[in-house]
Order: sequence, then structure tokens, then C-alpha cells
Amino acid sequence: RPVMYGMAEQSRAEQSRAKRRRLLRLTARAAVSIGNGAIVGGVAAKLIRYRFPRAIAQALKATAWWDWDHATLTERLPEFKDLRKFLAQFAL
Repeated sequence: RPVMYGMAEQSRAEQSRAKRRRLLRLTARAAVSIGNGAIVGGVAAKLIRYRFPRAIAQALKATAWWDWDHATLTERLPEFKDLRKFLAQFAL
């Protein structure tokens, strides 16, 4: 079996462990629901921080901007670039 450049030959057990680690990284999923705007990392996923304060995250969720059609998004893009202006105008 060919050996990749810079790597020593691995025993079958080492190859098997490496394969299991790669598979775990590919199939890792969060087992619990994460909050709106939460930034998580690692396996198993751990909360690192929230992207926005809770009040801003709730206001963003209330706008439901992801349901707007493309024309509406294009029209409101200038406000969207300034979060405070956007929320003042479109948050319910």
C-alpha cells in the first residue's frame, strides 16, 4: 500500500482509529437546540458566545426578514446594513 508523503506507515489499529475520528468529525451534530444567534464550537458543541444581545436577537427574529422576497430585500438593503436603523424601522 502506498504511503503518503511525510507520513510513516500506520498499523491497522492506528488506521482504524484515524478513520473513526474522521467519521466522527463528519457526522457530528448538536444534540440539543441552540439559541438564536448562538456561536458554538467543538465536538460536542459548546456555547462560545452569542452574536447579539438577547434583545437584538429577539428583534431580528421578529422581523422575519428571511421570509421577504428578493425585491423587498433589495429595496431594504440600505437599512439592513445599519442594524439599529433596520430594527427601528422593521421590528414589530
